[in-house]
Amino acid sequence: MSGATSPRAIQLNGCFNFRDLGGLPAGSETSIRERVLFRSDALGRLDRRDQRVLADIGLRTVIDLRTSKEVEQHGLCAWYERSPELHALPLVAWESLPTKSQSQGWCTPAPLIDAYHQMLGEGRQTIAAALTVLAGAGALPAVVHCTSGRDRTAIVVAVLLGILGVPDHQIAEDYALSAAGMARSLAWMREHDPVAMALIVNDEASMVYTPPEVMLGFLDAFRREYGSFERYVDSIDRRAEVGRLRRLLTVGG
Repeated sequence: MSGATSPRAIQLNGCFNFRDLGGLPAGSETSIRERVLFRSDALGRLDRRDQRVLADIGLRTVIDLRTSKEVEQHGLCAWYERSPELHALPLVAWESLPTKSQSQGWCTPAPLIDAYHQMLGEGRQTIAAALTVLAGAGALPAVVHCTSGRDRTAIVVAVLLGILGVPDHQIAEDYALSAAGMARSLAWMREHDPVAMALIVNDEASMVYTPPEVMLGFLDAFRREYGSFERYVDSIDRRAEVGRLRRLLTVGG
């Protein structure tokens, strides 16, 4: 599964891990509505063709989980067509991001699960803010992204999907699909940006390591701390927003 390409992937030239979360089951005879909620890596390399694709989707909101330093280093997308509303919501501080040597060790589940759990705690207010943004009038379609679309995006998306009723194994299978996007990103850097490749990558195997076991372990840790998604929603005082999101983002039932 980890090497598979998602049928929900949106093929772009300058973005490598962009996919629709629509179609995932979210309870009895209910699923996530298609083409309203997306996850992605950074959008700074989109070309005109890419932006036409996103314009056709009708993208209205971008939630950027990167730090201000990452934005300064890698930039924002200069939209050629109608610009979506950008919300800069760093999940963690720059100092909390893994170093190159730390991320090299992310080739077994345990260190990734621990890192994700720590990011979840630090990003509590960001997740609350993201739910408020997504539940706002006219916010959809929306995309949530970080730099690679693998780690911080995975945490926020996992919480959102769990709140909406998507089963754990489906959340984990979606997480595993980022391996294909990471491989595409590495291939692009190898050809077009070897300097960035040298700065970012210590061990390519760790960069594409997204087995379902990592996400399942993270969700287990989440429940050990919060008990359930419902209790988590109460803990961040977002019950009204989640009710609206369930109406906006799910279909059927």
